[in-house]
Amino acid sequence: MVDQAAIGRHLYLPELPPVDVMVRTSGELRISNFMLWQSMGAEVYFTDRPWPDFDGHELDAALALVH
Repeated sequence: MVDQAAIGRHLYLPELPPVDVMVRTSGELRISNFMLWQSMGAEVYFTDRPWPDFDGHELDAALALVH
């Protein structure tokens, strides 16, 4: 039988908990089908800052906005 539990067992890294916050860098306003099932209900933070420049201050800003 196919149900939510069966799907969850066959995902990439099924042992990880659901995603709470997803950060998208470089000004892209899409999630590119990344971990769709695991990130259902997650808060998404978009920033224009490129990934190599994303630092602790930007992470703090992202977490402050979503929590």
